Amino acid sequence: MQASWIQLNSDKIRLLRDFKNFSLSEDFTIKIDEKEFKVHKLILAARSPTIAEMIENNLDANELNLVDLSVEIFEKILEFIYVSMKVYY
Repeated sequence: MQASWIQLNSDKIRLLRDFKNFSLSEDFTIKIDEKEFKVHKLILAARSPTIAEMIENNLDANELNLVDLSVEIFEKILEFIYVSMKVYY
């Protein structure tokens, strides 16, 4: 199978961005340096096998500290996780 990256249509992008900004549903915190990112554990685990493994290894934890990663890069990763989709055909 060949993978192709596509951008979700604008309605879905808006929905995911709105969901990301809905603070009552954030159930997990990722810390990088002094910056805290309030996120949705389910979405991150579903979209990133690496983050899913980190969460699974610390099931009782409500936060994850990441080292050797800049805040700017992680912001781009979050943007990708929340607004992009991988499609196989």
